[in-house]
Amino acid sequence: MARMLRIIAAALMAAFASNQAAQAREIPAAGLTFAEVVDWLKEKGQEATISTDGAGNKMISTVVGGVKSGVYLFDCKGERCGSIQFAIGWSDKGAITSTRLNEWNRAKRWGRAYFDTGKGIWVEMDVDMTPGGTYELLDDDLDTWTNTVRDFKAFFNLK
Repeated sequence: MARMLRIIAAALMAAFASNQAAQAREIPAAGLTFAEVVDWLKEKGQEATISTDGAGNKMISTVVGGVKSGVYLFDCKGERCGSIQFAIGWSDKGAITSTRLNEWNRAKRWGRAYFDTGKGIWVEMDVDMTPGGTYELLDDDLDTWTNTVRDFKAFFNLK
């Protein structure tokens, strides 16, 4: 009987230890800095550098699905920001119709699409990191974004 109790106790201790090891890595309550997002993207195997876009907005340049992509931070208080926007644009020279664009927006849950003023087509996805975000959830969001870009390129026959 004592041996059985020791086996049960050991099994319970192992279960509790593995449960603690599986706890999610929390994002700081105020969000992430640009440098922390760059580090996270690099951990995920992405190229990532802090840069500015054509309008002078601070962003992170990366590549998703073989396409140059921007990562923007919003809801910033000081250096820490509570949300991310993933964005990619293509110059389609007017080849895509608004009917086709509306098909995407109506049928797809992730990644809203729109035309810019220069006859380009964009897809964006917003992600809240606070309150209560985790790196594991952010990893999942990056996977969703990567799949969205792949599907978007296929849907519109983009390169």
